[in-house]
Amino acid sequence: MYRNSKIKCFSNSTYGGGWKRTGIFPYGETGWAAVAFIIGGLSWAFGYTGQPHLLLRFLALKNKDEAKTGRWVAVAWIWPAFIGAFLIGLVGIGLHGSTNFLDDPEKLLPTLSLDLLPLFIAGIFISGAIAAMMSTADSQLLVMTSSMTEDVMTKILKKDLTQKELVKWSRIYTVIFGLASFVFAVFAKELIFAIVSNAWSILGSAFGPIIILSIYWKRLTKKGVLTGLIVGPVTALVWKYILNDWLLTHRFTSFVISFIAVIVVTLLTKKE
Repeated sequence: MYRNSKIKCFSNSTYGGGWKRTGIFPYGETGWAAVAFIIGGLSWAFGYTGQPHLLLRFLALKNKDEAKTGRWVAVAWIWPAFIGAFLIGLVGIGLHGSTNFLDDPEKLLPTLSLDLLPLFIAGIFISGAIAAMMSTADSQLLVMTSSMTEDVMTKILKKDLTQKELVKWSRIYTVIFGLASFVFAVFAKELIFAIVSNAWSILGSAFGPIIILSIYWKRLTKKGVLTGLIVGPVTALVWKYILNDWLLTHRFTSFVISFIAVIVVTLLTKKE
């Protein structure tokens, strides 16, 4: 049924240019524009190295065998998910065109589901997308509350909390961060894509170089780590909002500059 719906989608998109529309690249097909576009797409990979809720999965691994199994499980999930998202975008361009897309392009998935699928199947597709969002959101809330209780309150503020008090404070921080996220989502003017891109670049540039170098370079120093935590996010914000993604996307430049800064400062300082 879903395959037939996709075929119907392309066959009914002839009024908008059909397959020809999917080949339109408004930023330039050759030269630096194409290079920047490719680097921008690949730069999303850097963000994964700094995602706290993903790094926790690595910490939970018991041995190398689990790491190998996890690698194949991740690949088996990532490929269908990314290819599916890509195809949905192509279908949207085929139906609506690349310049006159939708009032809100991020509503493309529910729009196509309701237009091309029976309501029952469309409901399943939309529910699946919402479930994935909720899964990511609760993982991130858990990371934030754990960081506040276990790292800030216990290790930095040196508070001797009982298990009952830890649970109480975890619930309090969950409510606080949840409400703050809700308010931010309601009043944010940027598209979800832009918000996620900013978060990806900040987290990736702050933690990515540190994680990679701490694994493969024993010379890494504390000052080098602190440099990465500062330079990465600052570069991401400056490159995005002041330089307006000059030449290359901030997801790429912030990671590279942070990586270089960590190495330089480490070489100039002694390991404590």
